[in-house]
Amino acid sequence: MKTNSLVVAMLLGIGVCIDTRAISVSGLYNTGVDDSGQVIPLHAAELHWVVQGPVDTVYRVPIVYHSPGHQAWVTPPEGSAWIGPNPTESTWPHDPPGLYTYKLEFIVDLGGIDPQTLTLVGRWASDNWSEIWFNGEDTGYARDLWGFVDLQWFSIQGGFLDGVNTLVVKVLNQEWGGNPTGLLVSDLQIIQGGLPIPPPGTSVPDAGGTFGLLLAGIGAVVAVRRARCRGNSQKLQTQPWQSGEKRVSSKKTKTLSR
Repeated sequence: MKTNSLVVAMLLGIGVCIDTRAISVSGLYNTGVDDSGQVIPLHAAELHWVVQGPVDTVYRVPIVYHSPGHQAWVTPPEGSAWIGPNPTESTWPHDPPGLYTYKLEFIVDLGGIDPQTLTLVGRWASDNWSEIWFNGEDTGYARDLWGFVDLQWFSIQGGFLDGVNTLVVKVLNQEWGGNPTGLLVSDLQIIQGGLPIPPPGTSVPDAGGTFGLLLAGIGAVVAVRRARCRGNSQKLQTQPWQSGEKRVSSKKTKTLSR
């Protein structure tokens, strides 16, 4: 299409390196949403993340409070929700202790693109300790006992497979007393060359007002980031997802059982 060619020409003209080969992603979902990315009803069963451990089904659950008016769990961003094992109205459920292994499988069609140019980013919170694994490898990202009070970014570069990829979050619920457990994953996306890969079916806007705004936005982003081409990738300034806490396994405050 002429519009696509013009977009490519403009991007190259302002110094943005892009790879024009096709790549597609399907099945990449935040926690607690339906196939369209909308949050599912409270107490509805989770549709995309599966779990192994003390239970075999999880649900969208309400935010936990220490006491009335004293919120414990961080508020989910739009397009995400907390999931947990207990479909109850209680804001302090007594959930089973133990290790919960949450797994999301999604498909990447690399289309011949080097997987090392791709980065999986997102934010997560957990109650309690947690670790993030990608395609069977420990990424080094972990949360401690208080992992539910805020969201932290993670950024996983490379390691993608052409086909089914697996993102796993292992969550350990503390073993004393009756207490809640849950997982929240938001802002999940794949970045290529510093730009998000659009979801399937997304088209480039036609020429006109929207197209002009698109180019203006691209120009502003490039001006702020001052990206520099290196081969088929970009060297970008620090992005928000690069600020997540990452610790190698030997330095984790608690090692979860495998």
